[in-house]
This record gives sequence, C-alpha cells and structure tokens, in this order.
Amino acid sequence: MGSSLHPEIRELDGRDNHRMPPDGTLAEKFAPRHTVQLVKDGPFAKVFRSQSVMTNSLHGQGIKVAGSRIVIDGHAPDGTPEAIYVKDAAGFTLSVQWHPEWEADIDPVSVALFKAFGQACADFRGMRAGL
Repeated sequence: MGSSLHPEIRELDGRDNHRMPPDGTLAEKFAPRHTVQLVKDGPFAKVFRSQSVMTNSLHGQGIKVAGSRIVIDGHAPDGTPEAIYVKDAAGFTLSVQWHPEWEADIDPVSVALFKAFGQACADFRGMRAGL
C-alpha cells in the first residue's frame, strides 16, 4: 500500500487544529504551538539533542498511511506525525511538518535543523569532490 494523507486532520476524532490561526500578527501566527515527541536515539533526537522540541504548527494535512520507506520519528501530542525521514536514503531526508524557516536564525530548533542540513550539504560536496 502506498502513502496517503488526511486532507484535514482537524476533522479527525482526537486531533487538534494545526492550521495557522486566522487572526494576529505574523509573530503570533508563527508562535510555538506544541511539543513534538521524538524517538529516543532517532536522527531528530540526535540533531536536537532532546527527545522533545517545541514547534510552530501550521498545517492542515497529515500522514494517514506512511509509505514503506517513510519513518515517522516524531509526533504531536495528539498523535499527528510531525517529523519523518526516508529509510536507507542516500542523502539528507529529515522533514518536518512545522515551519523552521520562521526565525531560523534565533530559534534553537530551527538553528539545529538547518545546521544539520548545511553539514549534509558540505559532506555531499566533499564526497562529490573526491570522485
């Protein structure tokens, strides 16, 4: 079976509304909303040096069925998948359901994620240079 998405997770029993609030300033809209619990010793816990991070959550869709190589590595308190990666991928595949680009230079979670991505890019470039 392939992967599929819930088009509106807020319509599912027991799930929260993860969409952007309609009112407020951008800072209020992008404010941290909930924690994401990460798998112990998983790649996200290693990047963030924590099993739990606070994130801004601004999405409507959510994973219903993960594809065969998709590993869900973090969940919101309501069970919504928030952090995934591709099993056995050759490159960097850490993917999140929040907006790390918001205040990316000062939010410690964003800084860690972008540093990990930058290091993966540098490693790839170094590998390619060795060909």
